Amino acid sequence: MNTAEFFELLINNNLIYFSCFVGVCLFYYFLFRKVCFSMLDPIFISLVGSAFGASVVVFLFATSAISSFYFINYLATQFAFLAGFLFFNKFSPAVFIKSKIKFDNVFFLQCFFVVSFITFFLSNITVYATLGIPLFLKSRLDLTVDAGGYGIFTRFAEISGAVAFYLFLHFIIIEKNVSRLFKSSLFFYLFGHIVVTFLSGSKSSVWFFAMNYFCFLMLNKNNPRVKDLILKLRQYQLKIVLVGLIFAFCIILVTFDGDPSNAFLFLAQRIVGYGDVYWHAYPNAYIEKLPHDHFFIAVFSSFLGFFRIVDSSAFPEPIGYSLTKMFYTVDMIVGPNPRHNIFGYIYLGPYFSILYSFILGTSLGYIRKLFLNAYSSRIFSKILLLFFYSIFIGIETDINYIFFQLNNILVVIPFLLGISLLVYYFFIFPIENKLSKF
Repeated sequence: MNTAEFFELLINNNLIYFSCFVGVCLFYYFLFRKVCFSMLDPIFISLVGSAFGASVVVFLFATSAISSFYFINYLATQFAFLAGFLFFNKFSPAVFIKSKIKFDNVFFLQCFFVVSFITFFLSNITVYATLGIPLFLKSRLDLTVDAGGYGIFTRFAEISGAVAFYLFLHFIIIEKNVSRLFKSSLFFYLFGHIVVTFLSGSKSSVWFFAMNYFCFLMLNKNNPRVKDLILKLRQYQLKIVLVGLIFAFCIILVTFDGDPSNAFLFLAQRIVGYGDVYWHAYPNAYIEKLPHDHFFIAVFSSFLGFFRIVDSSAFPEPIGYSLTKMFYTVDMIVGPNPRHNIFGYIYLGPYFSILYSFILGTSLGYIRKLFLNAYSSRIFSKILLLFFYSIFIGIETDINYIFFQLNNILVVIPFLLGISLLVYYFFIFPIENKLSKF
């Protein structure tokens, strides 16, 4: 079923879809209301997307657009994923991370911050100069298509920006005893990051600040100053979400030349579109026509390709792209995300896909457990866990993209640390020599 056919089915059965949507959302609410305790928790967006996708499958079954076999397999894999996630959140013992890496020196952290935000700005300027400003492109995907070697700067911008923002919060909230010059650099960075956020053209870019702020508070919740901020965050989180929605809508308005009707239509399509892979794959058994070889390479292709372990010609065709070609003529790699239900069914079959979904759910639950109990860890460990948690919340959507983002960490973090250490020792050694002579 192509997208036009699905939306025609939805319009003709809008009450059925609305009933399915409300029912699924209520189910998710009662299941996770004690697990996800803030709308700014990154897992909240993941659960919202999961609920939107589930409502599409229920709607397709309610309108007899898919067989009961696929519906039962979807329910089995989805419940297995959710059960695995809840298992670690409710029954696993508390796990504390105690890193042996001691990068908590205040001056080193200042060097780490400066190197990170300079890398962030230089990477974005390079992207704008060579590939264009994302806000003014017809599609943000155009930014990295045929980008050549310049695509690496988008990786550096993403990771260095997150590191800089975490350290910005650290110096604003916890470590306040810094020079006026350094405080000026903090606010210069913040202003620049806000400008870059707007120019990025991403509808969800404002969530970067809100969610990373939430994560920072959780990672430092044993600090007395942070405890008060957590209470305030709970009071104002709804207002923050509304601001984020308004910002996203403004970005959409710019994209559609200020036409509010097209903007609202696009927003509605994006919400329903969380389940696009399901209306492509399940009806008329199109899922059976997809290539299903090389499971290991399909999972780890981003990692294997990045480090040239396996030649890219050996990679299986992306599931979303294969589905898209069945309905449209395309000249570039586009398509829906291969959510775990579809990916597992294709490569492992209807039975082992249930185990696969459970393993993914437990992985996410384990990472979240580590994240929530990392408040006694060192700063560098907290930053790494922030990255891992932010990455693994997308494990339900696209397993391969998880390894793509892990590649970014493996490349960018050592670079930032190496440059920061060089800067640190460049300044600190002369001081130590003078003190020893004195």
